Amino acid sequence: MLNFRPMTENDLPVVCSIEQSAGHYPWHESHIQSSLSSGYTCIVALQNKLIIGYGILMYGVDEAELLILTVKKNEQKKGYGRQLLKYLMEQAAQEARRIFLEVRQSNRAALFLYRGIGFLPVGIRKNYYPDGDGREDAVVMMLECPSAMAMTDKSFPCSNKE
Repeated sequence: MLNFRPMTENDLPVVCSIEQSAGHYPWHESHIQSSLSSGYTCIVALQNKLIIGYGILMYGVDEAELLILTVKKNEQKKGYGRQLLKYLMEQAAQEARRIFLEVRQSNRAALFLYRGIGFLPVGIRKNYYPDGDGREDAVVMMLECPSAMAMTDKSFPCSNKE
């Protein structure tokens, strides 16, 4: 079971190290730093007091966008991404009616995770991500969240059933 807390400036070296090793096209430290200083919801996931993952949410009018969700490479495929995503969904449901995200069309593990939670594809962003010498499409996904007042199941606040 993971614990969660807000990300701090002191977490940046660990978070950036995880980010650099987790994927082929990692975020730069400046992107994560900017998210922290912009007041986005930046959460770290801890296992035995060690950071093993993080996620960042940005809010707009009645909407949240999951900007990034990353789990340390050697901790992937253990259900930690799902736990972190559910926690972020709970946070988003306090302020948003829906959550959006983009995911690489080739990222089968992430697509499986998001679909398993209930996110539905709502569009494609052509040539959205860098991919070697070219570009890769992004799948835009969305999940409806009832208001915090209307939630009856606090452990799973969002769904695609309104």
